[in-house]
Amino acid sequence: MVAHRYRAEPLRLVWGEPVSSLVRILLAIVFPPIAVLVTTGFGIQFLLNIVLWILGWLPGTVHALWLMNRDRPLV
Repeated sequence: MVAHRYRAEPLRLVWGEPVSSLVRILLAIVFPPIAVLVTTGFGIQFLLNIVLWILGWLPGTVHALWLMNRDRPLV
């Protein structure tokens, strides 16, 4: 049996547009687990972020912001 890696599609609003980066950044600052859920879907990153957020607001926020920006080029 082959294990498939699950990657959720980004959450889309009613009219089909993806959630904007600004909204996700604001969510990451206010409530990091929701920002991770919107960005990566339900999975290990979401559960890890909940644990980090319970340990403190800053670790959860840093993790959420890192997840949102890890695939972007530096330039």
